[in-house]
Amino acid sequence: MTSTSTLKNDIIRFVYTETSIAEKEELLTAMLIHDDLYEFYMQTSFVKEQVEQVKIEPSEKVIDRILAYSKRTAV
Repeated sequence: MTSTSTLKNDIIRFVYTETSIAEKEELLTAMLIHDDLYEFYMQTSFVKEQVEQVKIEPSEKVIDRILAYSKRTAV
């Protein structure tokens, strides 16, 4: 029997399309049988979507500091 933590790790791989076809089929079957695994899949998918929407850019001040440092240390 595969442990729940292993299955959850496999579900994370599934969400990021890093599973084989055979693993995918096994996970889909497990999620049909176990509501807690399906719930974990739904939560993980939601979090992945939210993270992908985050857009972070450095401020102009940070960029200026990096460029200034680069100029000072250039050979």
